[in-house]
Parts: sequence; C-alpha cells; structure tokens
Amino acid sequence: MSVRALALGVALVLQQPAFAQQDAPDPRDAQIDELKRRVEALERERAATAAPANTVEPEEAARALERTLSREGALVLPKGSYEIEPRLEYTHGGTRGLDIVTINGIAQVVREDVKQDRLEVSAGLRRGLGFGLQGEIRVPYDLVREDRAFINQASNTVHDHGAGDVELTLTGQVTRASADKAVMLASVLWRLPTGRFRVSQPSPGRGFSTVQPALTVVKRDDPVVFLATVSYAWVPVRGHEGSNIDPGDAVGLRLMTLLAASPQTSLRTGVDLSRAGRTRVNGMTLPGSDTSIASLQFGLSTLISRRTLLDVQFSAGLTPDAPHYALSAALPIRFP
Repeated sequence: MSVRALALGVALVLQQPAFAQQDAPDPRDAQIDELKRRVEALERERAATAAPANTVEPEEAARALERTLSREGALVLPKGSYEIEPRLEYTHGGTRGLDIVTINGIAQVVREDVKQDRLEVSAGLRRGLGFGLQGEIRVPYDLVREDRAFINQASNTVHDHGAGDVELTLTGQVTRASADKAVMLASVLWRLPTGRFRVSQPSPGRGFSTVQPALTVVKRDDPVVFLATVSYAWVPVRGHEGSNIDPGDAVGLRLMTLLAASPQTSLRTGVDLSRAGRTRVNGMTLPGSDTSIASLQFGLSTLISRRTLLDVQFSAGLTPDAPHYALSAALPIRFP
C-alpha cells in the first residue's frame, strides 16, 4: 500500500463521525489537510531522488558477460569504442592420413603420422564502426614444432616460426535487440595467406586464402545466453610447387551457452563442429582427405579492472581429425 493510499484511508475514517453537524466546522479537517500536504511533499521528494526505471548503470554495460559476447562475435561494440586484445594460444594435435610431399622434386601422395605443437602469439584490434557494424583485425606470430613419420622412413622433428596469416573480420547486427526475441548477426572473415608456407612442412602460415561468412543467433534469458553460429569456409585453389591444390571447403556449426555467474565473472561451455571436403590435386581427388572436426570448449572470463578482461579457454578434441587439446588466454582492454 502506498503512502498516498494510507493517507486517504485515514482521511475517510476521520471524516465519518457517528453524529457530526453538517454545517459546523470540524477541527479535524485542518489536521487532515495538513497530513495530505505532508504526504504529497514526501512523494515529491522520493520521486526527485529515485533513479529512472530504465536507466542502465555503467557497471552493467561493462559486465563480464557483455565483454565475452563481444569477443565471441555475438555483440557489436558501440561506435567509437575499441578493444586491444593480446592473446596466447597453445595447440597440440596429431593426425594419421594422406598428405602431399615433395620427394626428388616430384609431388607424391604418402601416408604419414604427424604430431604438432603450435604456439601462437597475436594482437587484435576490434572497433565499433556505427550503424550496427564492427571491424576487427588480428596479426599472429606462430612457433611450430612437428614430429613427422612416413611409412618406411625414420621420424624427424622440424621447427619453424614467423608471422602467421592476418585475419580481417566484419560483423553486423541484422535484427534489433529485444528482451523476448533472438538477435541475429552476420559476419565475414577473410584470412590472408601472409604467413610463410611450405608443402608438407610445419609453417607459420596455412598457405591458403579463406573467406568465411557466418550467421549467429543470440537468445538472452538472463543470466543465461544461448548462442548458435553457422558458417561456410570457401578456400580457393592455389598453386604450390607446380601443383594446383584445392583443400576443399568446410561447413561449420558452433553451439554455446554462457552464464553470468556474477557481474565480474562469466562461464561458458560449447561445442564446435566442422566438416571439410576432400582435397584435390591437379583435378584429382585424394581419397580419405576429407576431415570431420569436433571439439568441446570450456571458458571463463573475469574482469580484473574496469577496462580489462581476462579470458581463458580450454578445448578438447572429440574426433581423430581435431587437435587433441588447446589452451588460450586473452586480455582484451576496452577504450574508452
């Protein structure tokens, strides 16, 4: 019951005496009027000091959950805001299958067992461009160690390091944000073959340009956020050492659930799936060269200052073609 309603109730009670003269002034009327004036003054004071119901505090706009969504491409930065993100990622994997190697100057297809460790140090910059758009660039530096064994040959260990493949990403929000509807975002990633690449050798670069459009759907049910991304990676044919190699396009699906454990910390878990077609060399398809990659991901993000977020993620491979495991740590710093 509000203060005004309580005052009116008191007034009605005081205005109903058992035997009152209709035309005689009642001294209680003055008391009632004074009580009404006091109640109105209290309500005006409370309304003046209370914050508007739809006001968003700056702390809420800088929660760990929103910062994590920006990293995952599920939330666009406001115009003029930008983030600088150093990142360190370690990946260990192994494969058994067919590959293209050059023996005595001739490209041949052989079966091999490969174990590879890759450490990538990168710096990224993402910026809100306005009109629901966000741009991002990432420049990596890779260190690679690979143990490779061919049939009827002894294994050997090779090391390499150098600048990796630069990535450019443009993300746009397709639908308006709403409390009861999912938000849709579209993005396109362009990976440039800027890193040094050698056929059948550990290399900082992957050797092929990649254009990957994606569509992301985000559904919020605070403190939980559901995220789903569908992507298609197109890899054009490129010549290497006299051979035209087409590594095959890939279709990807990512499902993720994020939980705001507190304003300063968010947790997430998800699964990442992709299916790549068979590799073709000089128009000939290599049997068994198609891959299916699935990994399970666990992540934690926590604010260590108002501007700085610490994000840690662990991934475990679920299929033989996937890396065995990967561990990454990122430190995005937002301005202003």
